[in-house]
Amino acid sequence: MNTPALRRFVLALLAALAMIGIGFAALSAALKGKESAEADFRTAERERNAIASRLSAAQRDEPEIRRALAQFDALRKQGLVGAERRLEWAEAVTQTRARRKLPSLEFELAPQRTLPGAHPELPLLSSAMTLRARVWHEGDLLRILGDLHGQRSATVLPRHCVIERDSGDTGDEAAPLGVVCELDWITLGTPGPVRP
Repeated sequence: MNTPALRRFVLALLAALAMIGIGFAALSAALKGKESAEADFRTAERERNAIASRLSAAQRDEPEIRRALAQFDALRKQGLVGAERRLEWAEAVTQTRARRKLPSLEFELAPQRTLPGAHPELPLLSSAMTLRARVWHEGDLLRILGDLHGQRSATVLPRHCVIERDSGDTGDEAAPLGVVCELDWITLGTPGPVRP
């Protein structure tokens, strides 16, 4: 065999082996790329399905959310949401005293506090009121509570009331019953930021 022919043969063989190696490397890279693309596709499909599911749930919940927003807006317009309306409440007590022709009706309003267990993003707030009155009979107390319960800017919840009859002669002018009631004026705090 002649040496230049052998040299060409060896070079051709080496070139062929190199091409085969490059082909295997390219095939291996292509297979890895295919696996990676398939994994990316599966991930994207899972994400798309999750988004479609959330969208479907949101569309299902939309009527309920719209109703809740309408109710919240109605409560806000009533004054049940936001800052307490202490002056309005004081005027309500004064009007009740005049309307019911009571000899005395006084109150103390404590600072507003958050009720325990309230949702942090929409807290339930309470302003405690101590109400002291002189009434002619128990029905007067029920009418006072009814008048205050009719307030639109808060939900008035009586916690407890004590009625005591005066002992001894207080004269014809004095109402015979002393009343002390603890009431809660309940409102909703301003909503906090919504977290995703």
